[in-house]
Amino acid sequence: MWAKENTRESIWDAMKRKEVYATTGSRITVRFFGGFDFTQDDALGRQPAIVGYEKGVPMGGDLSKAPKDKAPTFLVAALKDAYSGNLDRIQIIKGWVDKAGKTHEKVYDVVWSDPDFDSTLRAFYYVRVLEIPTPRWTTYDAVKFGLKIGKEVPVSIQERAFTSPIWYTLSAH
Repeated sequence: MWAKENTRESIWDAMKRKEVYATTGSRITVRFFGGFDFTQDDALGRQPAIVGYEKGVPMGGDLSKAPKDKAPTFLVAALKDAYSGNLDRIQIIKGWVDKAGKTHEKVYDVVWSDPDFDSTLRAFYYVRVLEIPTPRWTTYDAVKFGLKIGKEVPVSIQERAFTSPIWYTLSAH
């Protein structure tokens, strides 16, 4: 979670804001912000959180009604675990319910726009960060001890991180 300091109060505040993320094991670090005015230059800075809070809402936050003819823009920053695999890709997953009540989900490799945005439908967006596949510990042990790996045992794993969603709501709360 993103807390301003390592105190009980600050950690509790981060949980209340839902400004959290999870990993499957490695220590990937990820930040995710949504708004309507992020630019490509915003992603080039060394401190994305500063512009993220100035222009939008963090993961766990609500975006209110979109300005006319504007789709949400997102700012994502991810940092690999120094002791794990390199990052493979960052994806934004969008979920929504259409006017007929049918649920949908679509995965986007990170780009600068959301071509399927409909400002009349509630939606959520969250980030998935994927590492390159790396050998599992059982693979290392099998090589070290000269053992054959059975077909039922996976030889690699792809660690990942997930953020809390950003909710697109039709009006401010």
